[in-house]
Amino acid sequence: TLIRSRRQRQMCIRDRTEAGEKIISFDAVRLASDGKKREVWVTLTPLYDESGQMISIATTERDIAERLELDALKAQTERFLSLVENLPVGAVYREKDQLLINKAGEEMTGYRRTELATLDDWFSKLFGEHAAEIRRQYQRDHSAGFPRATGPFEIRRKNGESRYVQFAAYRRDSHEVWIMHDVTRRHEAEAALQDREERLRAIMDSVAEAIVVINRDGVVTDFNNAAKQVFGYSAAEVIGQNIKQLMPTPYIEAHDEYMANYLQTGERRTIGKPREMRGQRKDASTFPMLLTVTEIGHLGIFVGVIHDLSMQRDLEKQIANLSTIEREQFGQDIHDGLCQQLMGLSMIATSLKQKLTEQNFAEAETMNRLCLELQQAVKDARALAHGLAPVPVTPEGLEDAFTILARDVAENTEIDCRFEGRNVGELKDRTDAMELYRIAQEAVNNAVKHAEASRIDITLDIEDGKSTLTV
Repeated sequence: TLIRSRRQRQMCIRDRTEAGEKIISFDAVRLASDGKKREVWVTLTPLYDESGQMISIATTERDIAERLELDALKAQTERFLSLVENLPVGAVYREKDQLLINKAGEEMTGYRRTELATLDDWFSKLFGEHAAEIRRQYQRDHSAGFPRATGPFEIRRKNGESRYVQFAAYRRDSHEVWIMHDVTRRHEAEAALQDREERLRAIMDSVAEAIVVINRDGVVTDFNNAAKQVFGYSAAEVIGQNIKQLMPTPYIEAHDEYMANYLQTGERRTIGKPREMRGQRKDASTFPMLLTVTEIGHLGIFVGVIHDLSMQRDLEKQIANLSTIEREQFGQDIHDGLCQQLMGLSMIATSLKQKLTEQNFAEAETMNRLCLELQQAVKDARALAHGLAPVPVTPEGLEDAFTILARDVAENTEIDCRFEGRNVGELKDRTDAMELYRIAQEAVNNAVKHAEASRIDITLDIEDGKSTLTV
């Protein structure tokens, strides 16, 4: 059965054939018994009687689905080969000992593809006296399945000019594809940087302070030994990279804005002025530092002298920690000494009050007031001790302190106050623990006094050495 549009076409062809037109063949679509469409090639042969009149048309059909698939595959292959041929990088196809290079490969090597048609041609013409050595390395990489990019290798073009090329090879069965990247400019730039480093290294490395030199694009051009110690990078890992590699957020964004503003307006905000900021080491840790930047205009560079403030800040922290320890000790002394003494006096006074009351002495009322005052003094002394040393000296001390804070707020106000902590025990620094507690205590007090809150949530999340406190 013909599809309706095709049937109409068939009738048209018949009418045109009867009118004398020579229509030999055409494509058509059939509906098979399974309901699927079939592409066929129809050939018409007119049959005539003795008088030359057409009496019928003989029709033959051939299934052309396979041929159409082959044509589509051929077109796809041609498009792929055209894509490889016009790649902006060199490409080499190897099958057994035969090679086929693309247009970019010809331009890179200076040879026509017919001149580099075999492995022997490739190694002997491009690598000269080093051909045997390079071929052995290729064989090692081939045996290992080309696990990585190789090179760069120095090749000799047909005109004798040197080029540095990096290869990335891929293998499937007995077929290989090599991708070639011309890295000559990068190699020459690295050589120039190395020469510059050799001339300045002796001076740079004799300075005790870290020195980092950048150009107007923010790219590092020099990095002395002291800077290596401070940041944890080798010179090779930093030179040629943007200075932002050594900065944490938000200094990265501020640096871009400052550089753009300075290059446009010439306004100096930090040049020549010592500035305290934070740097970022290779391990992603940050540290305080004092940065002084000097511009050398005729060379188009900025020289940054960096003083690591870590030891100074550690000393300041130790001093603050000593103060914290002394305050905590004083609070502990109040709790263990004065509070216990007041508690003992309160118990004695309570006992005496009971005896006076039993004997109906008028002094019983006075003794009752004394008991109440002593009880209030015990509460005040405990509050004072807790204020001086709110965090118990235990691994779970900070979490206990926050729990007690939330409980006290809930008991003394009509506000539902809750604490939730995660990994709180990982915080071991007593000074940091005290600072976090003081911050939370102040925030909670503000919420109680000014926020008209019905509920207060305190959360502390400690992960990878970073503390996030939310009230």
